[in-house]
Amino acid sequence: MRAAIVVAALALVGCNVKAPTDRPGARSWVLLVAEGVKVADVACAQVARDAKRADVADKCARGYTVARTGLMAAESALDAYADGGAGLWSCALKDSLAGLQSIASGIESAGGKLPA
Repeated sequence: MRAAIVVAALALVGCNVKAPTDRPGARSWVLLVAEGVKVADVACAQVARDAKRADVADKCARGYTVARTGLMAAESALDAYADGGAGLWSCALKDSLAGLQSIASGIESAGGKLPA
């Protein structure tokens, strides 16, 4: 079910540099994804440790790096909002959601369950 939420969020956010979104609304998307990445990262570390699966820990770490990089880029785009960065945040957030999906995949590959 969580994977479906990530896919739905990818479809909603997309990558549209012409997206007419207000800054507070855009920032709320970024914060929502950041919270999801944080929760998924903790869950993945626990699953990898419990299953003694270094490959899962590596997959989750790679997903976290992608997600974190995208979140930082999204925040930078929002900070430059007045300078024409209005829609660039959505492209960066799409990358973050792909990283989050990778973390979720790592959890599921080890037989873990995604947090509710």
